[in-house]
Amino acid sequence: MQKSEDDLPRCHDWRNYNNSNFDNGITHQGDCGSCYVLSALSALESRIKIKTNLTVKLSKSGTLSCDLYNQGCNGGYPELVYKFGME
Repeated sequence: MQKSEDDLPRCHDWRNYNNSNFDNGITHQGDCGSCYVLSALSALESRIKIKTNLTVKLSKSGTLSCDLYNQGCNGGYPELVYKFGME
């Protein structure tokens, strides 16, 4: 059965969902164009916490330095961060 628009919540706050905070806060990228890494790894950290209730911190600097699919501080794509992580 397909849900209608009326079935969706008007707002959703990951800071208080089932009495847990799944928000990772803000990470400043400074002069580095690393938003693609920060957003991808933050989303993955949240998904891990939702699934396991464990808090993990994935290495943003390690991904920036070692990911050969993207261009480090010169930009990149979140889906390639996931590809790098899978390999």
